[in-house]
Amino acid sequence: MKSGTLASIDIRYAQNSSYTISKFNSGGPSDTGLLKPDLMAPGSDITSTLASTKKVRNCDASSLLTKSGTSMAVPVVSASAALILQYFRDGFFPYFLTPSASLMRAMLINSAGPRDKEPNLHAGFGLIHLDTVLPFSESNFRLLIAESIPITENSILFAKFTVRKSSKKKPLCVT
Repeated sequence: MKSGTLASIDIRYAQNSSYTISKFNSGGPSDTGLLKPDLMAPGSDITSTLASTKKVRNCDASSLLTKSGTSMAVPVVSASAALILQYFRDGFFPYFLTPSASLMRAMLINSAGPRDKEPNLHAGFGLIHLDTVLPFSESNFRLLIAESIPITENSILFAKFTVRKSSKKKPLCVT
């Protein structure tokens, strides 16, 4: 691929809650009692590129490999974080923004669709669905960000929002 060539990353999986948690999944809580894992990503039977010391001229079935494990799940989360960063830097948001690590984490967690009715120690907040947090012109929701507002201990921050009634049942997410 030449420099400057556009490429797409295809991260698709079923948006239902019927997925199975792999045996190699590590559950929570953390040593400090925090909910872990934070997110889930597909990690079983993932087809990816095969590392090779030979120069590969063609991308065909011989240059692909199917494996399972956390090493196959982590790239999905990393690619999702990269797409969030690109969303802000490429002008899809109303102004240029380099999101902080806490904003990136909040967006990943808010995008997660729970496997069960609420977060748990086996699936965390659920699978990442970026289309639920990154609005584009055709989206039916907006993203409001108030970052780097100093809040000190024992202080209160007030914000007023007008939420219009929608025909679709969409939750209001505040993080």
